[in-house]
Amino acid sequence: MKEPGFFNNYDTSVVIGILLAIGFGIALIVVGPGFATRNFLAEAIILAATFAVARQYLPWKDAPKERLKGPRRELLMALLGYVLIMVGARAHYTFGLAWPWLAGAMLLPVIAMVSAGYGPKAWGLRLPKPSEIGVLAVVILLAYGLSRALGAVLPASELPSENVVNLVAPAFTTIGNVVVVAVLAAILEEVFFRVYLQPRLAAYLPGRWAVLVQALMYSAAFLPLYLFGNRYPMPLAGALVLVTTNGVLAGYFWRKTGNLWLLILLHLFAFSRYGL
Repeated sequence: MKEPGFFNNYDTSVVIGILLAIGFGIALIVVGPGFATRNFLAEAIILAATFAVARQYLPWKDAPKERLKGPRRELLMALLGYVLIMVGARAHYTFGLAWPWLAGAMLLPVIAMVSAGYGPKAWGLRLPKPSEIGVLAVVILLAYGLSRALGAVLPASELPSENVVNLVAPAFTTIGNVVVVAVLAAILEEVFFRVYLQPRLAAYLPGRWAVLVQALMYSAAFLPLYLFGNRYPMPLAGALVLVTTNGVLAGYFWRKTGNLWLLILLHLFAFSRYGL
C-alpha cells in the first residue's frame, strides 16, 4: 500500500492554504489586487502544480537518513545559526556589514556535522538517479513556464520597480562572480535549511510538519530584506513570509531523495520567478 503524500495529509495542506489566504488578504488591503494575485495566488498555483509532479513521481517512502547523533544539541546549534542569519541580514541593510555574521551562521551546520563525523548519506552526497533528475527537470520547466505564463496574464504589481533592492554587492557585479555567489548561496542555504535543520526538526515533529516549519523559517529569513532593504510596511513583510512555496518543495525533495545535488539544482533553476 502506498504511503500518503504531503498534500494527502489534510492538516498540513489546509495550513498551507490558510497561510496563503491570509497573506493574500493582507497584501490585497495594503498594496492591491495586482501584487496580491502575483505573490500569493500565482504562488499557490505554482506550488500545487510542481508539487503534484514531485509527489507523483518521487519515491513514496522517505529516503533513508543517517541517525542523528545529538538531535537536541544539534537543533539548538541550528537555532543559534538562524539567529545569526537574521542578525547578519539586518546588519547588511543597516551597516553594510553582513559577511562575518552570515558566514558564521551558515558554517555552523558544517562544523557540527564534520565534528560529529557524519557520513556522505547525512550530507546527501550520493549521485542522483536518472528518474530523480527527470522529475527535477519537469519541476524546473513547470515552475519556469508557469511563472512566465502567469506573469503575462496577471495584472501588473502596484509596487514600483525601484523598491527592489540589488542584493549583490558592487564587488560581485560581473557575470562570473554573480554565478559564483549564486551557487555558493544555494549550497549554503540548502545545507543549512534542508540538510541540517529539517532532519533535526523531524526528530521532534512528524516529517510533513518538519518540512513546513523549515519552509516558514526559510521564508522568515527574508524579513530583513523586506523590512530594511525593500522597506515594505510590516504587515506586507509579514504576509510575504507566509509564501512557503520554495521551502516546501525543496523540503519535500530532501525528505524523499536525501540528495544535496538535486536541492542545489532545484534552488538555482526553480526558485526564481521569471516574469512575476
